[in-house]
Amino acid sequence: MVGAESFLDDNPRTRQFEGRKGMKLAGFLLLVAGWAIVVSALALLPSAGSRTAFALAGMAVELLGLALAVRSHLVLEAEGE
Repeated sequence: MVGAESFLDDNPRTRQFEGRKGMKLAGFLLLVAGWAIVVSALALLPSAGSRTAFALAGMAVELLGLALAVRSHLVLEAEGE
């Protein structure tokens, strides 16, 4: 007899859902990381040029995280989950 754990481990839809959930989590972690980069750049860097460069890099990380979170949400919604 096959146990429930082995069925869930072998089910490709379950693995796909776990991958999408991980993608959404990574997106939200990138949002937080981008925010941390911007805040630390403003607090630690003395010159305006370096602050601007790090703030723009942090905003780019935030946008990447937002795009990843939105994309994973749209994929889950399209699959009906």
